[in-house]
Amino acid sequence: MDRSVRTIAITTLIAAALSFTAGAAFGKPPGDTRDSDVGKKLWQFNILAIPEQSHWEDSNASCNGSRIFFDEGENGNIVWVLDPSAHGFDVTDCDGTDGAAAVEADESQRFYVLLRLLGPNGSDVDLNCQNDIVSDNKDDLCIIDNVNLTKQGRTGFVKVFKNLFDDELEQVTWSWSGDYKLMQVRVHAITP
Repeated sequence: MDRSVRTIAITTLIAAALSFTAGAAFGKPPGDTRDSDVGKKLWQFNILAIPEQSHWEDSNASCNGSRIFFDEGENGNIVWVLDPSAHGFDVTDCDGTDGAAAVEADESQRFYVLLRLLGPNGSDVDLNCQNDIVSDNKDDLCIIDNVNLTKQGRTGFVKVFKNLFDDELEQVTWSWSGDYKLMQVRVHAITP
């Protein structure tokens, strides 16, 4: 094979591989969201289990809006406040070591909230989702009420709840127990 033809063939293969990798990195998350109305990613954060004796406090300024901390081996709670006056998404209390953490979400957007267990392998989490404030329209924002997440190799995302925008202040609480170190939460737009 001519050297220039071989160079073109190798360059083409590399470009194809890079475009496939880039598409996978910016596409829909793996899991039960494929072939659905899950749109672009709007926001994400991580949930971390830290050693109980770490004496971590939210005053450590290590939250940076992308992490929530819980004591390792303890149950967790995150209160999601869906507020029509909010703009965007924000971790408003990243210290779950004191009982609960909090997230504020822009109720004026249509979105899904997805969760996946990242590790370690063999981790197991039982998650409960419940509406604390139900609007006059009786929206049930939780897609699932209870789910067991197990980390075995590569795991996909699970849709936990959705917001369809009805201009009502609503609240959803996640509570869980399990032996995890890291979970990832993503907010994705709902496509029309």
